[in-house]
Order: sequence, then C-alpha cells, then structure tokens
Amino acid sequence: MTTEKPRYLHAGLEDPDEDGVTSLVAYGMTTTDGEVVYLIIRYFDYENHSVQGDHLYMSFNEAMDDVFKDYGLTRSSWRELSEDEILRIDARIG
Repeated sequence: MTTEKPRYLHAGLEDPDEDGVTSLVAYGMTTTDGEVVYLIIRYFDYENHSVQGDHLYMSFNEAMDDVFKDYGLTRSSWRELSEDEILRIDARIG
C-alpha cells in the first residue's frame, strides 16, 4: 500500500491537436488497494465540460511521460485544480 496523495492538475495546449483537444486534466484516484492511479482526461472545451476522451495510467510518472510524448507538456505546464474544479470533475466521473 502506498501513502502517495492523489494530484489534480490541468494543462492547456497552445494549439488544439489534430482531434481538437485543447486541454488535459490529470485526475488522481485511489484504488481499493490504496494505490494512486491517474485518469488523463482530454477536453475539447474544458470550461464547457466537453470531453474528447480519457486514458487510465497506473502511476503519475507514466501519465506525465505519455503526455510529454503526445503533447510536449512538461511538469511545469500543469497547474493545480481548485477544490471546485476537483468536485465538478469528480461528480462527472462517479
């Protein structure tokens, strides 16, 4: 069992990708075994909750490596989500 705390992050893309994605959210979730996994949610329009899709990663590092390869986002590209943003996203996942 891990003691890692989930992270909740947002990153905007400078330009939409070929699918029209404009931003990403890294949403940490704790499994029943106490492990933290990450859902990377791809948004057409973050402010209007328009989701393109998502992908589950088994670790934060795996998620960050993949979004760097796919979108060129570095760890400094991300900002922390507010409590309201976290609750809004959580309500749409569950």
